[in-house]
Amino acid sequence: MRGAYLVGIVSIGATLLGCGDDAGIGTGSGGSSTGTSPPVTGSEGSTTAVDDPMATSSGGLDSTGTGPGLPPVDCSDFVGQATPEQVAMTPREDEEAEQLALEASGEVVAPQDIYARTVADLQTIRDDAPTLTKVHARPNWALDALWVALTPSALDALNMGTYQGWDCPNALYGVQSVDPEVLADTSEIRYPGRFNPELIVADYEALDTVLDASPVIGGGDGNDVCLAVDGDVHTYIFDQGRGDCPAGCTEHLYSGFTIDGRGSLDSLGTYEITDEDPLPPPPEWFTAAADCTMWL
Repeated sequence: MRGAYLVGIVSIGATLLGCGDDAGIGTGSGGSSTGTSPPVTGSEGSTTAVDDPMATSSGGLDSTGTGPGLPPVDCSDFVGQATPEQVAMTPREDEEAEQLALEASGEVVAPQDIYARTVADLQTIRDDAPTLTKVHARPNWALDALWVALTPSALDALNMGTYQGWDCPNALYGVQSVDPEVLADTSEIRYPGRFNPELIVADYEALDTVLDASPVIGGGDGNDVCLAVDGDVHTYIFDQGRGDCPAGCTEHLYSGFTIDGRGSLDSLGTYEITDEDPLPPPPEWFTAAADCTMWL
């Protein structure tokens, strides 16, 4: 995707994306989420994480950013963008299929039916076109993290281990690490599931002690895949990026496909853009797939 995550804290394994299919900040080896967390410290500017999201670290903060010995916040009346049942659905085994289903649906969690179809569809396409085996989707934003800017007093409380303002949404999403002041007054929170960040930011923006909440985004370009869903027809476009991809690929070879509910595959053709002028006009199938190409 145009945005691959730029996260500036080494302690949570963040990297700056460059060009190439495998570049980006992952959620564990092989694209799967992992529950392994870095050591906990209570010092200012450090990453706070625990393997057990209900446990309290000896370093000063628990997994939600709250210090030890504080009474738990009553979250019985909290209603978030996702339900506990939806939270329990993620992460799925196939990260790429879950990302595509999440983007195509626009929902807070990828619907199971679209996810399952996408897993099968991607295999069908790559079996038919082996050259696309190494072309994978790259998200526009991190699916397992948010940036949250706190008020000055809330940030001070966070660094002292006494901030509880975000405990309810953090508990809902199972936040596993909090990195204070990753960008000035902005903390980065990370959780194991994959959610639509443009939706769940509302759970943090509603808090009086939060100045802003936003997806974790960055720069870079490379290979990509998009999906659009129209009834039982899934449209996929594979984008093979070339050129100066760290700054934005200058050349693209697009390959389009549709698959219906019976699993019947139809190749739409290819469309190539080079750095030479004039650019060739896009074919009709590419223009008609705007709901898909918006993610490329």
